[in-house]
Amino acid sequence: MPKPACPLVVPPNQKLLQPRRIQPDQVKAKNAMGCLSPADAVYGADGCPLRLCGPDAGVIQLPEP
Repeated sequence: MPKPACPLVVPPNQKLLQPRRIQPDQVKAKNAMGCLSPADAVYGADGCPLRLCGPDAGVIQLPEP
C-alpha cells in the first residue's frame, strides 16, 4: 500500500515545486547538511518536507577575483 502524500509546503498552484519525500532513515543526515538552496527543505521524521528553507538559504558568497 502506498504511503499517503506529504502535506504541501508550497502553494497549491506550485505543486511542481514541492520537495520530494526522502527515506525516513535519510532525514537526520539531510537535515544535518543544512539547506543547499532556497528551494530545499527541512524534513520531518517521516521523510516529508516540513518547510522550505527560504530565500537566504544556500547562498554562498564567492570571493572577489
